[in-house]
Amino acid sequence: MKITERMDRNNTEDQIIIGQAVEGALGGEFGYVLKAMMEGIKERRVKLSQDDFTVPADRTLGWIEALSQLADDLDICIQIKNEHLAERKEGAKINTGEANG
Repeated sequence: MKITERMDRNNTEDQIIIGQAVEGALGGEFGYVLKAMMEGIKERRVKLSQDDFTVPADRTLGWIEALSQLADDLDICIQIKNEHLAERKEGAKINTGEANG
């Protein structure tokens, strides 16, 4: 199944798989490159806004907001995955009687 199909369906299993994919990508070299590129774009947009007064401030803020939202969305994917896995782990403990010692 394609990731886009999983994003549309968006059930617990899909959220875990998407979160794992995001975490795997961001945890490696690609993640470092992506974060550096996002920061570079933000810095260039701010500098362009300061140097070229014909660039509307709301466009610059829009770029920065979009990049911030992307970073937040990626982090949220990982958080949701971690929450689902923690719930599963807790449910497994309860089902096996481990929760009460």
